[in-house]
Amino acid sequence: MSRIAFFSELHGNLDALEAVLGEIRGQEDIRQLYCLGDFVGYGPSPNEVVERVQALPDQGYSLRCNIGNHDAAAIGRYEFVDLHDPAELERVCKAGGFPGQKDILKAYRNPETRKYVPVKPDAHRAMVWTIQQLREGTRSFLETRLESRIEVMPGVITVHASPRDMIFEYVRNGEIAQKCLESQEMNGVQICFHGHTHVPVTWVLPAEERMSYGDSVIVMTEPKPTYREKVELDLAGKLYLVNVGSVGQPRGQDLRACYVIYDTEASLIEFRRVAYDSAPTRAKILAAGLPDALAGRLGGEDTDA
Repeated sequence: MSRIAFFSELHGNLDALEAVLGEIRGQEDIRQLYCLGDFVGYGPSPNEVVERVQALPDQGYSLRCNIGNHDAAAIGRYEFVDLHDPAELERVCKAGGFPGQKDILKAYRNPETRKYVPVKPDAHRAMVWTIQQLREGTRSFLETRLESRIEVMPGVITVHASPRDMIFEYVRNGEIAQKCLESQEMNGVQICFHGHTHVPVTWVLPAEERMSYGDSVIVMTEPKPTYREKVELDLAGKLYLVNVGSVGQPRGQDLRACYVIYDTEASLIEFRRVAYDSAPTRAKILAAGLPDALAGRLGGEDTDA
């Protein structure tokens, strides 16, 4: 085990996935792959993306995959809802027995009562379309082959979103990263690879700042973010949350597909950017009748749907 590839947020973008896998194929020492979830949602090719990933073990790769929030919604484990739509709000209140919108949001914030997931209109519309498109083989893969938490090796794990809320929590700032590092799921863990925000970043914490008191863990300071393309790891003295970015729908200024290589011998993490022609995917989004903004995101528009 030397170099391992981690990628996430495929979002039905087959052209971006093919570009990333093409680069990985050119590196013969990479045989171990981890996909951190969100195979579907937003993009026009959910079945083709899943089929492409499913074929990787037949090509000599070891593969394990996390379940993302869009994957979970696609198979009915949760339901994306647009609470800005009065009719949708009324339907959810009636179906779930909620007095009002605040009660739906309260139930969502608690993993024990979470069923309805409030999203923006474009995400809701795209999920309705995605569910209608799923073939039986795709659905079966999403239902049976995806894991919430994966141990890559001792001290290294993968999740989709965060170690404490593995499918839904966005690690967007130091305060949330600090709370994640206090999670019991980080006991004995030095590196957690995750995705979900679509923004590549490494959160770094001196290990001595994570202190145990009986069954409680306190992190004394916020971890610091680094956006360097290469991060040399200090596994004896630091802890890491590594957001691997997005293959199918990067956000920010750099819209190239992004994935991560972890060199276990060199203790090095490298963020790799892969350019590809997004025009065919944008055309397929529009042809499918999906929201125009989802095509615009791949061509330079940066929104938060």
